[in-house]
Amino acid sequence: MKVVFDNSLKIAGLALVPWNRLGPENWLPNYKIASLYDWDSADSQGLPGLFNVDSGKVTSKLDKFNTTSLLKTKEFEDLLKTKLTGYDLLTYKPVHVPDSLSSFRFLMSSSHIAKAYENKVQFRDKLKSELTFPEFEISNISDLKLVKASYSYFKDKWGKFILQDEKMSGSKGSFVIVSSSDYNKAITALAQQETDRQVVISEFIEDAVEFSVQGCVTNNKVFLGPLQRQIIKHDVLCNPSLSGDKFCGATILKSDQNTNLHKETQKSAEIIGQHLQNDGYKGVFGVDFLLSQSGNLYTLEVNPRLTGLTPLLSALYREGHVPFYLLHILELGGYNYQITDETVNFESEGGILVLHSIKPGATKVENSLKSGTYSLVDKQLKWLNGQVKLKNLSNNEFIVQNFVTKGLTIKPGGRLTVIYFNRGIIDKNTNKLYNYVLKVAQDVQDNIEVV
Repeated sequence: MKVVFDNSLKIAGLALVPWNRLGPENWLPNYKIASLYDWDSADSQGLPGLFNVDSGKVTSKLDKFNTTSLLKTKEFEDLLKTKLTGYDLLTYKPVHVPDSLSSFRFLMSSSHIAKAYENKVQFRDKLKSELTFPEFEISNISDLKLVKASYSYFKDKWGKFILQDEKMSGSKGSFVIVSSSDYNKAITALAQQETDRQVVISEFIEDAVEFSVQGCVTNNKVFLGPLQRQIIKHDVLCNPSLSGDKFCGATILKSDQNTNLHKETQKSAEIIGQHLQNDGYKGVFGVDFLLSQSGNLYTLEVNPRLTGLTPLLSALYREGHVPFYLLHILELGGYNYQITDETVNFESEGGILVLHSIKPGATKVENSLKSGTYSLVDKQLKWLNGQVKLKNLSNNEFIVQNFVTKGLTIKPGGRLTVIYFNRGIIDKNTNKLYNYVLKVAQDVQDNIEVV
């Protein structure tokens, strides 16, 4: 795909950790990043300019460890006003912008539209006649709490099933029910939300493979990307028993592309993208799917925002790919651009692993790996250099991006590190990580000390 646009645009990405906002520098020479933390790589050559605050003075002032809270601090506000005047500011997803920063133009998706599609009940109600979901029912949490016989009803219907809060995301508020004890614990946890909240109760698809597709809504059409194999709840990369984010990575395999499965997922993603477009949404979105052992494809959910795979797709960018991050920025900013060639291919392979804290309680980081290029030498993890460009890797090399710093307190299940590979990391036949990749993940996990 070829896009003609003004590459002198001044855009700055905002984040707690700068690695989150890598990607736009592939197309925008003036791109900058503003964050809480600095690069920890010994070599930032080729990375966009970074402006960051004194994390030691700011971290304690954050109500929550997120961008919205960071924007409220005077230190970060002053940094934006002194270093990034004239820049449009890009966020991962919609945030609340303080009045004191009203002079800046923020590039972010519609919060109203995003919430409507992220809501599991509203999403199913809107698209149940056009998409195939796992069999489900909707109930008020108060009704489930009062009707003690409901567990028997759902167990008789499906055996194993799932309860999902309509609003909570990232595996939060989702419970796999095998026993009455599981059910009672889930109902107790869900009942802590507002009394009028609804719950999706759905069949559990045993031994299913999880896939995803990324799309981008533009004024003219919806562009769709390669088929992505998801890694969810991997017991080396996270603690599946903890609440919170269970996304552990994904891989893009050349052999998965342009298959019947890929086309089927794209067809469903196109339907969702058209609805998003009709409702006024612009930019990147991701759709998650389940493929059952019998070959049935089910739509799970849509994430109307940049996704965990956007950085990987940007790092793998070649002339023939869809430049998702670029189109996202151009659409949100309303900048003039023209697509002169819509031809795309899905030749590149790559993978990403997301490592989480596996401790059951909050922990403090004592030591972590510095970011850069690594390899296994004599089966031992070895730091090679500070470069973090996927295209520069040789065989058996990989990139570690550190998301934590010494002294930082990590909540249970919190993200620690992201590892990038410039090749496929999953055996298509078994849908399991290659032994080499699993060894890398275990070694990186072992080198992060938390207490």
